[in-house]
Amino acid sequence: MPKVVEIIVDTKILDRIIRQVPQKANDLLDLAARRIETRAKGTVPVDTGALKNSINVSSPATFTRHIGDGVEYGIYIEKGARGRSARPFLGNAVEAERSAFTKAWGQLLE
Repeated sequence: MPKVVEIIVDTKILDRIIRQVPQKANDLLDLAARRIETRAKGTVPVDTGALKNSINVSSPATFTRHIGDGVEYGIYIEKGARGRSARPFLGNAVEAERSAFTKAWGQLLE
């Protein structure tokens, strides 16, 4: 006669994690995006203040954050143009946040 093995899995903990992760992930994205925005505003070159004041965060969808500026010349400050050196403010802000974000994301998934 074949032996029957019964395995019972208690998924209460897994179910709780599944319910909590989406909100925690969105909170983490909000925090990282705001930190990037703050750092970019603190390092952007200022002439009139229009570029600095236009840097913002938007959330067009769940798990999505857009961080950018609202002036047409922002890209030329960031990347440089016509013999003018790049003065990156947004890319540097993202890179400065990368390590902390990666660590926090890993902790979220533990």
